Amino acid sequence: EMPRALSQIPKLKDLRIGRNRVSSLMQSTTAAQRAAMENGKEVKFETFKMMVDLEHLHLGVNKLSTLPADIWKLPRLVELNLRSNVLTDISPEIERLSKCLEELYLDGNQLHTLPAALEKCKRLTKLTVCDNKLTSKGLPPLPPNLVQLLLRQNELTVCAVPLDSVSLGPYFCCSVYCPP
Repeated sequence: EMPRALSQIPKLKDLRIGRNRVSSLMQSTTAAQRAAMENGKEVKFETFKMMVDLEHLHLGVNKLSTLPADIWKLPRLVELNLRSNVLTDISPEIERLSKCLEELYLDGNQLHTLPAALEKCKRLTKLTVCDNKLTSKGLPPLPPNLVQLLLRQNELTVCAVPLDSVSLGPYFCCSVYCPP
């Protein structure tokens, strides 16, 4: 899990904890949190709450299957790297990053769809979702300012949804399969 000390550095701008076999970003519980849970109270884990200056977050090549809700509240996050984890979905809360997020790397996960809220991330210029399980139905309208979109190694079909009907930026790389 992510060490508690990392979340208590408010001026941190760049955090790279990739390639560490991290399976949880939920911090270890404090004695007070454990006592509250034992008494049946809900405990809110806020891993990134104090990291108000964080601009670059690299969590790639870990074993993450879920993300804490407060990751979507980082007010200055420009780059989010979630490559090579075991994520099956991305929260619609990604819309909260619409005023800051420019680069999103989701390669090598187990995503079947992308959230429709992704279209609202108007500053997003780079999106990579290679090596997932995306289908043409799982590809929503995308942000208009994309200059790089990588879709290789998914389950997209040209026949089901013509690529010209999917909103793509001027530069993209896509491997598609057209069934007989």
